[in-house]
Amino acid sequence: MVILFDIGGTKIRVANVSRPDSFDTPTVFATPKTFDEGIELLKKKISELSGGESIEYIIGGIAGMYSEEKRALLDGRNLSDWVGKPISKILSESFGAEVIIDNDAALVGLGEAVFGAGKGFDIVAYITVSTGVGGARIVGKELDERSLGFEPGKQ
Repeated sequence: MVILFDIGGTKIRVANVSRPDSFDTPTVFATPKTFDEGIELLKKKISELSGGESIEYIIGGIAGMYSEEKRALLDGRNLSDWVGKPISKILSESFGAEVIIDNDAALVGLGEAVFGAGKGFDIVAYITVSTGVGGARIVGKELDERSLGFEPGKQ
């Protein structure tokens, strides 16, 4: 089983992947003000979606820049209490799953490059304008090399 999540400044979305090329309708709820409340609620929702089944991967996107090993958020204007917290470690220890966390816009861009509008192209640039300006460059169906992230809105 694979679980996907997106943590935004106002809402969190969590979904179960039912097929390799799609996911179930996400569960959406307000983002709590503190990290402790947010991570506990995220864990609760993941448990509910898994229904006790083993989870192989938990993959999530959060706006901001990450440490090179993608284990902690280095900068997150909308989620300042989440900065520096061991999100991957907490989720991995809680569910025994491999946890992959990256910039939310980068993951959406990757999805577009592999399954969406960019399918069939070797190089895809993805830009989104929402609470902030995010984006990514995808080459050969992989996120391009970067040090802390693309973050076009901070250029």
